[in-house]
Amino acid sequence: MSAASRELHIKKAIEDVRQRPGIPDTARLPFRGHFEILEVIELPLDVPILNARSFRIAPLLADHPGRSIVEQDPESPEAQEIVADLVRKSHRHLVGLKVSLEAEGQGEPGAITRSGKLINGNSRFVLLRDLVAEGLIPASTTIRVAVLPGNTNNREELDLESVLQQQKDFKDEYNLVSRVMMLQTLSDNNMTDQAIATSQRDKAANITRLREVLVLMNRARALPATTLPLSVFVTTEDQQQNWIDLLKEVRELESLHGRDAADEHIRGWLIAYFSGHSAVHQLRKAKGDWVKRDLVPHLSESGRDGDLLNRALSSMPESEPQLVVVPDGVDLLEVDSDEASLQASSITQRVLDLAVQASQDPEGEFPMPDGGSLTGVEIRRALHGSVAEGLNDAAQRKKDANRLVRPQSNAEAAAASLKSLVDALEEVIDDTEFDPKRDDLRSTLDLIQTRLDDAVSILSDAAPAELKPESLE
Repeated sequence: MSAASRELHIKKAIEDVRQRPGIPDTARLPFRGHFEILEVIELPLDVPILNARSFRIAPLLADHPGRSIVEQDPESPEAQEIVADLVRKSHRHLVGLKVSLEAEGQGEPGAITRSGKLINGNSRFVLLRDLVAEGLIPASTTIRVAVLPGNTNNREELDLESVLQQQKDFKDEYNLVSRVMMLQTLSDNNMTDQAIATSQRDKAANITRLREVLVLMNRARALPATTLPLSVFVTTEDQQQNWIDLLKEVRELESLHGRDAADEHIRGWLIAYFSGHSAVHQLRKAKGDWVKRDLVPHLSESGRDGDLLNRALSSMPESEPQLVVVPDGVDLLEVDSDEASLQASSITQRVLDLAVQASQDPEGEFPMPDGGSLTGVEIRRALHGSVAEGLNDAAQRKKDANRLVRPQSNAEAAAASLKSLVDALEEVIDDTEFDPKRDDLRSTLDLIQTRLDDAVSILSDAAPAELKPESLE
């Protein structure tokens, strides 16, 4: 069906609704800053076209080999088939939704432009067509859609989709990658973070931070030897806290030690991630030099497969440093967008490359030093166990380090509290209303003095004789 025919069909459907006796079918949708009542029409399934710019499919489309086909002519049959396939792959409750549509039909209406593009309801549209093709529902089945005003612009379409995706009662909530790409698209269409936050019922600072997460994802996927598709970070579990934690750590490391140190931290984080340890409490342990210090030793002690991996990693040639182009948008992390960094040829890099390859090709065969090979599944299994032990060792070492510095930290906190006490006492010492409280304060100060004497005594008794200062005798 041509674009002109599609528009005429929708126009006629609207006229038919208006001439029909009785109360017309309408939908109340959030639009242009308020709720607007829109007319609902029914259309044959050969009339609407899928939204090729839907936020839901954006992560999968970004790396799809047919992306150029969709971008050049999104309404072409070939492009529409690609979009339909991505819609099926991106919906996490596809089977349940399909069963519901077959048994109960469509509930809430979708939303469509006057030109026939679905802004909302793409998944239901694809599944209704599939059900017809499978002979499970009549060929005469229609789709109900609310029609947007004729003067709706692109920004308003994007804003409407971003708001409707929050209505979880009949929607599959967007995964994190889809959401951050959606926020960036809204920003690219001249919406401020405050405007986006208002439509999303969120805070502007959170919107800014999530857009920075997208930059970080692009940076992370460029660190392995072969740049990964952004879709590798699409998961069924909510990963938002993991990425926000990583963003904070990257900022801190970059400000203190530079970009290379931050990239090394990201590599270690990715090793845990691709080894199957993506829970928040697990990834928070992936800090410092844990890969070389904690992971690699465990590999050689984890049986035949682990020993082979350890030998394979040791035998890998040191690669020549190569330039890694900084992904677009990296200026959000306060790094020059023209800057490039040297890819580390470290053990961390080699473990990361191995973990990524095994994760992306679980059935693949990887040659080992003994002349044999391990599959991606076997490599991932060996890494999974060793990474778990390495992360636990790293966490314990940090705990031990904290134990050793805790006395000094507590002493400094006590000193600061005592200074505040002196300041507060000087402020009220001449106030007659304070007189009744003097005795209580003296009792507390006596207790503090006792605790100080105990600390000095412990320190004095435990110190080596040649280090005992006279002041502690």
